[in-house]
Amino acid sequence: MIYVYVIVGMCSSFLLALALLLFYLRYKKNILQQQFQIQQKELDYQKKLTQVIITSQEQERKRIGKELHDDVGNALASLRLYLDKYLYLPNQDNVAIKEEYKKRIGSIFNKLRTISHQLSVAEIELFGLREALFMLSEHIEQSGAFTINIDESKIRIPESLEYDTAVIIYRVFQELLTNTIKHAGANKVDIGFEQHVVSGELIIRYADNGKGLSSNTLLHGLGFKNIESRLQAVNGYYNIDRETKKGFVMNIFIPELELVRPSYAPVTEPI
Repeated sequence: MIYVYVIVGMCSSFLLALALLLFYLRYKKNILQQQFQIQQKELDYQKKLTQVIITSQEQERKRIGKELHDDVGNALASLRLYLDKYLYLPNQDNVAIKEEYKKRIGSIFNKLRTISHQLSVAEIELFGLREALFMLSEHIEQSGAFTINIDESKIRIPESLEYDTAVIIYRVFQELLTNTIKHAGANKVDIGFEQHVVSGELIIRYADNGKGLSSNTLLHGLGFKNIESRLQAVNGYYNIDRETKKGFVMNIFIPELELVRPSYAPVTEPI
C-alpha cells in the first residue's frame, strides 16, 4: 500500500512540475509576444516619424518651388515687361525709370532672401542661436502679429551649441510661432530658458495668451509631429501644460548641455 502512495505522490509531483513548466513556458511565450508587439509598435512609430519627415520635406520643397514660380518668377517677368516698355523709349524721365527699376530689383532680392533664409539659417552660423532667435522675434513683432518676451533671467540663451542642435531649436520655435499666428489669436508670447540643476537639461518654456488647444486635432497634425521628430534627433522631448486655464504652454527639454548661468544682469535685447 505504501508503494501506491509513493507512486501517487511521484505522479502528483511530476504532474505539478509539468504544470509549472507549462505555466512558465506559456508565461515566457506571452512575455516574448508582448516584447515583439512593443518592438513592432516602436518600428511602426519610427516609420510614421520618418514618413512625417519625408512628407514635411516634400511639402517644403513644393512650397519653395511655388514661391519661386509665383513670386520671384512673376516679379522677373514684370520687370522684363517694364524694361521692354519704358527703358528704351525716347524722352522719358530716366531718373524715375531708374528708381522704379531699383525698386523692383530690390523687391525681387527681398523675396529671394526670404526664401533662402527659410532654407538655411545664416544668422546661426554668423551670430549663434541667441541672436538668431532675437532676430526672428523682432521680425514677427514688426509684422504686427504679437509681441514676444524672451526671458533670460535664469539662464542666457546658449550661443556655442553645435549648428545642428541650434537649428533644431530654431526650427521648433519657428513651428510654434507659426502655429500661434495661424491658430491662437494671441497678442503675446513668452519664452523662458533655464537649466535643470541636477540633470543639466536645457528647459525652454513657450507660452502664448491665445485661445489654447480647443481640440486634439492640432496635436496630431504635421506641425507637432515635426516638432517631435526634430527634438528626437537631439534626444529631446516636450510636454504640454494641460492645467493652464488660458492660452497654450509647452515645455521643451533638451538633455545634457553644458551651459553657464549668467553672472550679469538679465539681457532682454540683442547686443
